[in-house]
Amino acid sequence: MAARLSGRLVVAVVLTIGVGVGALGSWWMVRARPVPGDFIDAVATPDGGAVVIRHERGSKNDFVDVYGRDRLRWRALIPRYAGAVGTPAVAATSKVVTVRVVRDGHPNVFAFDIEHGSKLASFDLAEGEPADPAAYTKPGLATVMAGAWSVEVLARPDGSARLYTMALDEHRLAWKADLAKAPSAVWIGQGGQVRAQVDQVVYAWDLLTGEGQPPKRLDAPHSTPGDPARVIAEGFEFNGGARVVVPVPRTAVAPQPYHLAGGRGWIVEPDKLSIVDGPLGVTRTIPR
Repeated sequence: MAARLSGRLVVAVVLTIGVGVGALGSWWMVRARPVPGDFIDAVATPDGGAVVIRHERGSKNDFVDVYGRDRLRWRALIPRYAGAVGTPAVAATSKVVTVRVVRDGHPNVFAFDIEHGSKLASFDLAEGEPADPAAYTKPGLATVMAGAWSVEVLARPDGSARLYTMALDEHRLAWKADLAKAPSAVWIGQGGQVRAQVDQVVYAWDLLTGEGQPPKRLDAPHSTPGDPARVIAEGFEFNGGARVVVPVPRTAVAPQPYHLAGGRGWIVEPDKLSIVDGPLGVTRTIPR
């Protein structure tokens, strides 16, 4: 009888310890799960959606959230975002999203399928180069895009720069070009050229081949002729027949041209993301 009681006691103790360890493990897994934190910035996409960057709570990592017109499509944990408000480091087409991140002092570009979030490719844009505290990213100038193309601008510590042009839907680096001095502006012009302004000189390359050319047409960076929406001091202005001004709250990041696309504006506050729908100026908040 005593032997049977002793055996039952041992089994009970083992089960209790096992349940306790299992509960502790489950608690740790829940606690260790990455949790999205404050919103950092958003880049509007032509389909009325946006690529949204936000912090991860308790770490230096970030999240990329990709929204369709009316819903969150997917979310992915990424290393620290290389961009900032006023320095977008995102490009997107109807097929692909790219995000520039920082890894060991290097700028890396991650390419994702825009619909499902599967990772398609990644590129170290400074492979073989020493680590840089700024990760080769100049304030105000990281990623520019137009259509199915983007340009990644690398600012070297010695003051020179390199441009990488990417064919987004093919998620490949198409060509690169070096400049002796970092440009003040880079854009993809209407004449099928990549342009870079250095002081008072504009350099140009054929978009498809990377061949250096004289500038075909000196359209200004970020020019959008006939665009019915624009950023003004108060917030967003829509001109769809009647002028409508939608102010941005003081708690929001400063409105940027890239916050507008597809007839929508995106308002980014640390704890809130809102959409301004079209010329009527109707604003609605997206749940966290």
